[in-house]
Amino acid sequence: MRFFNKPAKPAETKAIPPSAVDGITDEHELAEIAKNSNDRDTRIAAARKITDQTILADVVENSKYPNCYSVSLALRAITDQAILARFGRDCKDNYIRKNAILALTDHKLSQELLLDMAKTCTNDSYRTVAAQALDDKALADQCLADVVRTAESSLYSSEALAAISDPALKAQLQGIVDQKNKDNDAYNREHNSMPLKCPNCGAVVMIVNQFNMNKVYENFDKNDSGLCPSCGHKYR
Repeated sequence: MRFFNKPAKPAETKAIPPSAVDGITDEHELAEIAKNSNDRDTRIAAARKITDQTILADVVENSKYPNCYSVSLALRAITDQAILARFGRDCKDNYIRKNAILALTDHKLSQELLLDMAKTCTNDSYRTVAAQALDDKALADQCLADVVRTAESSLYSSEALAAISDPALKAQLQGIVDQKNKDNDAYNREHNSMPLKCPNCGAVVMIVNQFNMNKVYENFDKNDSGLCPSCGHKYR
């Protein structure tokens, strides 16, 4: 994975223990370890020793394990404003993009990049996060309202609605979220339902959402008490 659409370089895995990093001072060598070692603790130990800003940026951009703690460490160690601004404008990883923007000391530039992220980010949750960081609350509410209207997930629409500061706008958009939640519930009933057989009487009821067994629908009791509707046996 490369965050700036750069061609991937062949990665060399270095199977060395974290203690072996102690004697290494060459930051280019440390960067190769931080990017490519197959041992998490070794990557972290290497990343902690790097101070060169360009090399830290290389670790952030080109790690073989882009979502690991060593990348976060490298990102937090970057203070070079030009590098942070580049990450804030161009990085494809939303976590890195957001944190780079928030680390900028140029507040005006930070606000401009947050607004751009709130408007153009492909991840609805990060659009909400970026909007919430805007100083102009009216502008933030506009961005959040757009997330409410356009987010495919009812969860993200609800998240954005809750962040809106204008009560009138929030009330105006509540119906959109209610409808999305209703549509999501209907979709789950049709596509994510599965039978659950009572171990006591054998009655079969349909539950929805395999990832949350407590969210029960169809013939199951409406109070979600976990009781079989036929014999009263407690499922959980």
